[in-house]
Amino acid sequence: MKIVNPLYDNAFKYLMENEHIAKIVLSIILDTKVIRFQSKPQETTLIFTEGVHLSRFDFKAVIQNQSGEENTVLIELQKYKTPNPIMRFRQYLAQSYLKEETFINSNGEEQQEPLPIITIYILGFAIPEFETHAVKIENKPYDIINQKYINVSSKFANLLTHPSYILQTTDSKYNKGTRLEKFLSLFCKKLENEPSNYIIESPELKDINDNEIIEIIEHLNHATLNEALVRQLKAEKDYGAG
Repeated sequence: MKIVNPLYDNAFKYLMENEHIAKIVLSIILDTKVIRFQSKPQETTLIFTEGVHLSRFDFKAVIQNQSGEENTVLIELQKYKTPNPIMRFRQYLAQSYLKEETFINSNGEEQQEPLPIITIYILGFAIPEFETHAVKIENKPYDIINQKYINVSSKFANLLTHPSYILQTTDSKYNKGTRLEKFLSLFCKKLENEPSNYIIESPELKDINDNEIIEIIEHLNHATLNEALVRQLKAEKDYGAG
């Protein structure tokens, strides 16, 4: 089955503009349930004259942790294909830290204050020191005096630090069979005997036993019939983004 390649900005935008699919994608990446969005995701795609592309999405979402507790967070997702994005990532992260968000609290009341931030970086290049396709950087309080981690949640600490997810989509060598690997593999598949393109071959649905991954694939497959989107993807490749 052919699908649009989500490594391309316009294809990824198509994927994440669908609220149902976006919740599935974020739930897979965060390994936690995204219950709902509290506002329409804010998306920005920047195209620079030198052919550098950066896709950025802000999601104000309610997530459920392993103990069943619901929390409202700001999810900052950025996708970048070429090395050295550090200053751009820091620039947009700084903007997120400066925001006060209006959200509905657990009592159903409107409230305005800064939200905890979770960052997700989807990279189209390899970070050589990480011999894995997915890394989570956590902010855990550590008692320096007694030299042990403190198993508590601190609002003060959570608003001044943040967990990060770094995902690499550089090849298709996935071995563990996790849901996250299956999702990332969609960025790496190619048509037989062809370089990576904006239309690629997906895994066979019969080989996938995950209904939500199948939903993502079918959504990307449906996009191949969208002539306007396919033209955008071709233009993106022609201008050096592919």
